[in-house]
This record gives sequence, structure tokens and C-alpha cells, in this order.
Amino acid sequence: MKCLCVSLLLACSVSFAQTLFLDEQFDFNRTNDIVYATGAVRFPTPGDKDLLLDLYEPTGAGVPPLKPGFVIIHGSGSDKASGKFVSWASDYAKRGYVCVSINYREQEDDPPTPGDDQQERNVNASVEDAANAIAWLKANAATLGVDPTRIAVGGNSAGAVASLFVGFRELGPTAEVQAVVSYAGAMSNDTHEGHESEIDASDPPVILINSDEDWRAPYSRAVDVANAAAAAGIPYELHLMEGVGHPGVYNQRKTYILPDGDTPFEKIEAFVYTHLQLATIGDPLDSDNDGVPNALDAFPYNPDEWEDADGDGLGDNFEQLIIDFDPLDAFDSLDDVLPDDDFDGDDASNYDEFLHGTDPTDGTNGLPVRGTVIGLILMLVFGVAALQRRARPSTQVEKRIER
Repeated sequence: MKCLCVSLLLACSVSFAQTLFLDEQFDFNRTNDIVYATGAVRFPTPGDKDLLLDLYEPTGAGVPPLKPGFVIIHGSGSDKASGKFVSWASDYAKRGYVCVSINYREQEDDPPTPGDDQQERNVNASVEDAANAIAWLKANAATLGVDPTRIAVGGNSAGAVASLFVGFRELGPTAEVQAVVSYAGAMSNDTHEGHESEIDASDPPVILINSDEDWRAPYSRAVDVANAAAAAGIPYELHLMEGVGHPGVYNQRKTYILPDGDTPFEKIEAFVYTHLQLATIGDPLDSDNDGVPNALDAFPYNPDEWEDADGDGLGDNFEQLIIDFDPLDAFDSLDDVLPDDDFDGDDASNYDEFLHGTDPTDGTNGLPVRGTVIGLILMLVFGVAALQRRARPSTQVEKRIER
């Protein structure tokens, strides 16, 4: 009898197992009307308008210290606080995401952005504002516990248009995302053609949900985006919702059944989970699956050329992969890794591997024989420096202790 009870308990625990970032398992806090940027407008009076977002953060037992981010953009004439977008943000916050639902400049603001006509100016303003929202999320990543290399952007209707352009337009590293979600969106229409040409091989994966009865964002225009993504070699999915019309694409996302039995909501949930690589969050992101983490793809091995965002003397990639996982905190953690930390367990120290251009995450010791001798010398030099630093704490450390 006891064995039967234990078996039943085990079976129940397995059946109710929850997958982080896929299943609802948290509560959330919502903070409204945070100013993330300002944008120029000409109506009702010329000047700068505060651009606001609502922040959704998961709460409760088991919330991971490092979380993905999701920037959510409403459709034209709607609002970040509309029920449908509250639902979107809260759905993902309950799964462990940090979400921001944003407002942006629209037609009634008459934004003075570049463009040949009002429609183009409106789109460019929304893209500029979405890029600023992504930059805000990245700038606050350390405080919010967000992995700045795992951010998705998505929207509905005009918000989908903004999401596509911010994902595929060259707007700089602060606006880069790792997945794009489009409900009833497109990049071109009868008066503005050919924007799909902006898509190239460096762009993020995209998932499109469109209807065959949508005159605002015709299915054929979504096919154009999908074809451009295919030509560029970036991952994409395109799903057709038959007969639902423009509003139904988003409104029926949880009830419409696609041919394979999934809903559009489930398709998007799985797509974002896969392409943000959330099963391995906390590990170095490898977007192109080439076995080399993004940090090593993006930065050279030469320590003199490493970017150093927080000015603590350690390269960003070194911090992200090896030391303290926070290239923005302005505290180096060199003491923590000396003399012989070995991230991948291949008997070659992290510092040796970086200095010799081998991958400190691949589990393979590719150092030349001379690397051991050089490594010992480096460890001795840096070890002495570490002891000196421990004997006389830096001003930064003293400030941290005082706080």
C-alpha cells in the first residue's frame, strides 16, 4: 500500500511539473506610467511628450534571478492599459518574463519624424519610440534582473508594424532584440512598398500571425516578410488564421485552432521560448548555434580591444561568461576567479583560455603547451595584485559596504 501511495505521489508530481517561462507559475507586480523617453510632437502644442510604459514583474517563490524581457506594443488607437495588452503582459509575467507595455506617438500627436507623408511619419515615430523602450529595458536590466541578450518585441496591428521595423532596421545595439512577434502586421502596403528589403542575415527570428480576411494587413504582405526572412536565412514562422478578419487575429489568439491543433498563442509562446534559448538562460547565448557564445562572436579575443561598458577594467564578454555575469555593475570580480577557476572543466583556466584565443565554455583544452607556463606567470602576477586589493579595499567596495 505504501509503495502504491508513493507511486501515485510521484505520478502527480510529474503530471503537475511546470516549465519555467512556459507555464504560469508566478504572481506579478505592475508599475504604471514609468517615463521611458520623450518624443517630439506638434499637437496639441509643439514640444516633447513623455512616453510611458507599464512594467510587469514576476513575484513569488522560485522567480529566477535572471529573466527574459518582452516589449509589447499596442495597436493604433488603443493603449498600453487596454485589457488585451494587460492580458498579454500579465500572461508572460506569470511565466517569469519581465514585460513592458508601452505607449508611443501616434497620428494625433503629429510627430515631426522624417517621412514622405503622415503615415510614414507615424510609423517612423513608433519605431523610434519602440527602440527607446528596448533601450530603457536594457539600461535597467541589472536592476530588474533581465538578461539583456534575451529580449523579445511584439505587437498587434500598428504595434506589429513597429515591432517588425524595430527588429529589422539598423538602430544600434541598444535596440537589438532576439525575437519578433507580429499579430496582424506587415512592412509594406500599396503606397509604401519594398520595406522587406531591410531584412538581412543579422536580424532576429520572426513569427507572424495573419488572416486571409484582413484588408489592413493582408496575408500576402505577411508572405512577403516571410519570404524575405527565408531569403536572408533567419528563422521564421507564418501562420494563417482563416476568416477571422483584422481584429480577430489578436482577439482569437487563444481560441482559434490551427491545423496542427495549437492556438496562435501557443505557437508564439513556443517560438519565443525556443529563440530566446530560455531552456539554458544563465548560460552564454549562442544565437547562431555555432558553438561559440554571442559574447565571443561579437568581441575579439585581444583584451586590449574588449569593450568595457562599466569601466571596471574587465571586458564585457569576460564578465558575461566567466566572472560575475554583470558587465554593467561597475565592480570587477577578478579576486573571485584567481588563480584557477575553470568554467568548462577542461583543466585550462578561464584566463588562460581567453588570453590564448580558445573558447572557455566548450569543454576542450586547446591551449598550446606554453600556455601552462604563461598561465602560471599570469596567475602569480594577478594573484599578488589580488592580495594587495584585498588588503586595501577600493573606493567602490567601501561604498558598497557603507550602503
